[in-house]
Amino acid sequence: GVGIDFGPPVVANEYFDINDEHKSALKLTEAVSSEMKKLITNIEDNEKYDEIISLLHSSGANFLDPVETNQVVEKIRSGGKSVPKISATVSVNYLFGALYSVVRIINFPPISVWKSISRKVKDPVMVGTVKFAIGITVFPIYYLLLSIIASIYFSFWIGILTLFMLSFSMVLYRP
Repeated sequence: GVGIDFGPPVVANEYFDINDEHKSALKLTEAVSSEMKKLITNIEDNEKYDEIISLLHSSGANFLDPVETNQVVEKIRSGGKSVPKISATVSVNYLFGALYSVVRIINFPPISVWKSISRKVKDPVMVGTVKFAIGITVFPIYYLLLSIIASIYFSFWIGILTLFMLSFSMVLYRP
């Protein structure tokens, strides 16, 4: 699944000075950079980058929640070596583990299409583009096909429910 958070808008007029366009551009660039750092996991310490990433992974940091992850990064930067484990309760982990297994099985055909095509992509820059193209074509066609099959064998409403549930199944998928 993909989630995009653009954050609050940066109003360029606030940074524009007609007398000094260069300074205006620098101020605007800094403002945009500052706002973007809030929306991504931001590790500015290049010397400790590998150590911080390792600690983030071992703590179970959720890289999809940049606010939480950046707070953990700040704790690590300020000298905290032992970062508390970020995890849900055991019962929730088992539930998601079971759902994850089901999602993997259901989505095996389109994922195998992606795996076979990805081996043929030579340019690493194009991998994301090809993955996106497959995601917006192969998965919807596959889900529609499964929904039609469910409609034929069960009922129209089961087919609609299947389509709805399959649409959200990729949110649980983590390679």
